[in-house]
Amino acid sequence: MANQVVITTFWNQIQENLFRGAEFLNYAVSHDAFVNGANVELPQAGDVGDVLIDQGDVVLPMAISPREDGKATYPLYNFRIPPTLIEDSEALELSYDKASSVFRNHIDKLNQSVGDFGAFNLAVDPTSTYATGRVIRTTGTAIAAATPAGSTGNRKSLLINDLAKARAIMGNDNVPEMDNFYCLMPSNMYWDFVNANKEVLNNDYMNKANLPMGIVSYVHGWYIINRGETARYNATATAKKAYGAAIAADDCGAAICWNANYVCRALGSTRIYSDLDKPEYQGDIYSSRTRFNNKALRTDLKGLVAIVQEA
Repeated sequence: MANQVVITTFWNQIQENLFRGAEFLNYAVSHDAFVNGANVELPQAGDVGDVLIDQGDVVLPMAISPREDGKATYPLYNFRIPPTLIEDSEALELSYDKASSVFRNHIDKLNQSVGDFGAFNLAVDPTSTYATGRVIRTTGTAIAAATPAGSTGNRKSLLINDLAKARAIMGNDNVPEMDNFYCLMPSNMYWDFVNANKEVLNNDYMNKANLPMGIVSYVHGWYIINRGETARYNATATAKKAYGAAIAADDCGAAICWNANYVCRALGSTRIYSDLDKPEYQGDIYSSRTRFNNKALRTDLKGLVAIVQEA
C-alpha cells in the first residue's frame, strides 16, 4: 500500500477577510414574523362598517356584514454566494480549519451585502415625489479628510447644526419627540465630524454609546452609528447613485437619518448548503443564501432625512 504523504504548512491561523457590519438594521420595525416564502405579508384590518345613530327607531335585527381583511406585501431579495470548493488535500496540508473559515466568510459577506443594500434603501432618493426638503447638505469647512474613499477633492464637514436641522425636519413632520432617532455615517464623514466638532463634543455625548450594537455617540438626540460605507450621491445631491455603482471622483457621502418607528425590515433565514465528498472535485462544496428587504413604512417618507456632503 502506498504511503500517504502529509504536507503541513507553518500557518497556525489565517488572517480573515474584513467585512462591514449590519447592526444598524436592528433599529427598525421587524417584519421577520411576517415572512412567507419570498414575500412579507402584513395583515391589514378591514372596515367594520358605519356607525349608526338613531333614536330607537332602528330596525332589528340589523344587517350583518363580514369584515374583509386584507394584506400588504413587499418582496424579499435573495442574497447568494456561489459554491466554494474545499479540496480534500487542503484538510491535510493546512493547519487551520478552512471549512470553518469559509463558513464565517460566507456569513460575514452576506451580512455585509445585506447591510450595504439596507443602507442604500434608507437613503432618501431625491427624485422621489415626497423627497422635497428631506435631502440637506453639510455646511462645515471643505477638507479632503471628509471625502469618500476612492473619490477626490474636498467635502464640507458635517456639523452639529446639520444634525439639529435634520431633527427639526422630523419635528415638523410631527414625528414624536422620543427616543429611536438614528444617524448612520460613513467612516470618513464620522471621524471628520468628530474632529470638526471636538470643541463641543464631550463625554456627555458618549454616555449612551453601545459599541456591540454599533452605536458610537449620542448627539442632540441622535444615536450615531459609524460604518465604512452608507450610500453615495452625485455632486449636486439631485440623484442617489445606483446600488453597486462604480466609485466616481465627485461622489458625495451621506449621513442617513431615520426614526426606528418609521422604517421596517425583514430578514429570512440564512442557509449554508453543503455537498460533501464530491468525487469529481475530490472535495466538499459549500454555498449560502439569505433573503432580505427593508423600506420606509410611510410613502411620504416622514421619519427619514439624508444629510449629503457639499463639495
